[in-house]
Parts: sequence; structure tokens; C-alpha cells
Amino acid sequence: MAKYEVLRDCYGFQNRYWEKGEIVEIDPEMNPPKHFKKIKAESAAVKEQKQEEPTTAAAVAREELLVEAKSHGIKDAEVLNQEELLEVLARDISQQKIRAIVAKAKKRQQK
Repeated sequence: MAKYEVLRDCYGFQNRYWEKGEIVEIDPEMNPPKHFKKIKAESAAVKEQKQEEPTTAAAVAREELLVEAKSHGIKDAEVLNQEELLEVLARDISQQKIRAIVAKAKKRQQK
């Protein structure tokens, strides 16, 4: 297993959401995407110490938001980032605005 740093937020590789700055271990034979940068073991240890708690807490919070969005019937919620999830889950938002936010996230995903 080799350690990689995620260079930008993305979705799709191994069917999950990856956040920028996340440090992950991936089998090099799996051919990680170009926006996963292989890092040295010692620099990975330093970055993990600094980012361990916030990254984990953010991932848990995003997953909870994703579950809530799906329970509200928001289709394709997995393409939304955490900020967009918070926006679509606001009580005073219209269905039209939710659709616009999801469409924008899908368009961003396709690039």
C-alpha cells in the first residue's frame, strides 16, 4: 500500500467522495487518478498528525448530511459538497433552488 494525498475534491474513484488534502492508502496496482499525488511516508505522517481530527470529523459530518439529504428525497445528493448539502437542507429553500444547486454540482463533476 502506498500513501497518496488527494489534490482536489472528487467523486467516483472506488465509488466514494474524496476531500482535498485527505491522506489515503491505496494499492498502487489500482491505478489511482491523476489528482492523487503519491507522497513519502515521513511527510504523510506529519500531515496525518495535523489533519487527522478535522478531516475525520468533516467526513462524518458530510456523511450525516448526505443521509439526511437522501431521506428528504434529494436525488443525486452524493455529488454535492458539504457546503452545498448544508444549503439544500436549509428549511427556507425552494425545490427549484435545490434542483439548480444539484445541476451545478453535476456539471462540475463532469469536468
